[in-house]
Amino acid sequence: MNFIEMTVSSAHEAMQKGSFAAKDLVAFYLDRIERLDDILHSVILVNPKALEEAEKLDQYLEEKGAFIGPLHGIPVILKDNVDTKDMQTTAGSKSLEGYVPEKDAFLAKKLRDAGAIILAKANLHEFAIWGETMVRPAARARPLPRISALSGSARIRLIQSVVRLRPVRLRGYALQSVW
Repeated sequence: MNFIEMTVSSAHEAMQKGSFAAKDLVAFYLDRIERLDDILHSVILVNPKALEEAEKLDQYLEEKGAFIGPLHGIPVILKDNVDTKDMQTTAGSKSLEGYVPEKDAFLAKKLRDAGAIILAKANLHEFAIWGETMVRPAARARPLPRISALSGSARIRLIQSVVRLRPVRLRGYALQSVW
């Protein structure tokens, strides 16, 4: 199965036919992150429960014969400034290491309600502030990759798109940019 070229609709079609399960799709992208991200530094945190969440969605599909929502079983990567109730949110800053919000941000909740699996949290400039911040680079939760003149968020999106660390791309806002 070629997961890299797959669309959400083709993934759902294959899941309905039993060609693969959401767990297989999540495992593929987790393996890809594990193999490539030590070089890329595009991910701050991987969801340790991603496979478990995929298994629950697979069970739901098997029992009900239907998807829980339009993104059923589709892994997504959120920037690490989007609160997730079950994973730490650092906004790229060591000062927030260990902070786990009490509830999901609106975006995270809507994605989960639609059946998406939050696979990981993406690296970013500290607090998503464009360019280099006033804080020393050592204060970042994880160094940004140094591959281009692009700013942090644009650099991470480029990396994740080129090496396909996730099947879908989300767009959002930072303090100074619309992307």
